[in-house]
Amino acid sequence: MEALGNIHMSWRGMEYNGTMAVKVRYPDTFRIEIYGPFGETQVMIDKKGDDFLFTSRDEIIRDEKMFEKRFGITLGNFMEDITLRHYRDENSDQPYVYVKREGYLLMYELKGLKDRICWKGGDGSICLSFIEANFHPSRGD
Repeated sequence: MEALGNIHMSWRGMEYNGTMAVKVRYPDTFRIEIYGPFGETQVMIDKKGDDFLFTSRDEIIRDEKMFEKRFGITLGNFMEDITLRHYRDENSDQPYVYVKREGYLLMYELKGLKDRICWKGGDGSICLSFIEANFHPSRGD
């Protein structure tokens, strides 16, 4: 999957609103970049196999487990969520699909005017709104 869109994030003390680009090849490749108002990269998560890097304005994390502890969400679950692994054909007539995960509720809103995925829980919320998304199921998207 490759996608462009917007992110609205208020999660464990991190606040970001802006444009984003994401690329996923489940289960080993994940990259998301969140851009500031002048196109500069504000946040980046990059995973290729066992290599991992998270960078933001304030911190750098090179250990995936440390990232998961810091943010309270496993990268594997996040990748599953964003590649719509829980969104099935039998849900295709539903405007919203909810999935309960440990620590958060996942909401898919993929019908109508908005194409959006949101994570909501005690740690805050993250919402991705897609402007363009391309899925390639044969490659694990």
